Amino acid sequence: MQRQIQLQKEATNSKLSYINVLLQKQIQKLSLKEVTLVVSFISLATIGRVALQWLPSVELMTILAIISGALFGKEEGFLVGSSSLIVSNFFIYGGQGPWTIFQAVGFGAAGYLGGYLNENSRRISFVGVSILATVIYETIMNIQSVTMFGFIGITNMLLLAAPFTAVHIISNATFASFAPEITKKINEVEFFEHKKIAKYLRNYINSKLGSIPKPK
Repeated sequence: MQRQIQLQKEATNSKLSYINVLLQKQIQKLSLKEVTLVVSFISLATIGRVALQWLPSVELMTILAIISGALFGKEEGFLVGSSSLIVSNFFIYGGQGPWTIFQAVGFGAAGYLGGYLNENSRRISFVGVSILATVIYETIMNIQSVTMFGFIGITNMLLLAAPFTAVHIISNATFASFAPEITKKINEVEFFEHKKIAKYLRNYINSKLGSIPKPK
């Protein structure tokens, strides 16, 4: 009798292991789709910045990085923000320079902060994060400018930058007010639900496999 029970447990263990392998392969396929979506966000942010470059301090990278962070996570959000900045600098006036790394960190921070949000976050949360991200970016760039052009002085630099900072904050906050609807709409794509379900089932099976005693 005990031998029969042991055989049944081993058979169950084997089936669960097989299902776990299939789920892992499915998650890998879904992860590839996630990479495609992240690349799409980088491309869209790059195109948006190039198209809006003649409007001082108006850009779409911040909000797209924040949405990416909310959908995919902090690291992916940082990647979208920093990568789109580096790529877009090849196509805009002023281009690459010693300021690029500071800009990349600033926009990357926006995506990282977006990782604290999700598809259920309220409008005020998206607007608040966009304002915080913009302030961080402007602070980084002002410090960098003073470092490069120290003769201007921090006070004069802040006064010169004030109008552009105000436009930057207001425009990003305006774009962020539409973020909840956009995030929810994108999250309705089957990919997200499939990945959540697959990960849940994999974790559930792993917990069951861990609870089944192995034969001695």
